[in-house]
Amino acid sequence: MNKAENDKYLSADICLTDPKDDQLGYSSLAQDIARNIIRMAPSEGFVIAIYGQWGSGKSTLINFIVYYLNQMPESEQPVIFRFNPWWFSGHEDLIRNFFSQLQITLNKKESSLSNIAELIADFSDALADVPLPYASSGRVLARIIRPKIKEVTELKSKISNSLINYNKKILILIDDIDRLTSEETR
Repeated sequence: MNKAENDKYLSADICLTDPKDDQLGYSSLAQDIARNIIRMAPSEGFVIAIYGQWGSGKSTLINFIVYYLNQMPESEQPVIFRFNPWWFSGHEDLIRNFFSQLQITLNKKESSLSNIAELIADFSDALADVPLPYASSGRVLARIIRPKIKEVTELKSKISNSLINYNKKILILIDDIDRLTSEETR
């Protein structure tokens, strides 16, 4: 191994993506977690947290989990959405960008998810009360493309029902939460 390759593996802020490079024994844990994600079937969803000190390999473990999920038969693979909140700042920016990026991922993955993606866009608009561009100058932007439903409860119910009827898992990976302020994390 040359010096550049060696430095890559020694850096605390560069994570690995391929389990063949694993030197800390994370690959078997990642494989077990990936298998269990596929096996779990709670209709209301579930949360798995990976907790550790900065530089301890949390992102590498997440990358290995994704690697093993992508090795599964395509029919078993979940839709994977990765979100790094520290790329954005501020509470509303986080909310709007989370839902915006989720909508983009769902639209790219499968056409059958376009309805859910549209509902998520409406939900995002309802949650993030960000003024429309040019609103301060008195110009009004009409939304002709799709009518907006502003009732958050109704939107949440429609999204939940659509997700229940969708036959694949959607895995949302949120990494680098430890880089956020306490308020942003909440």
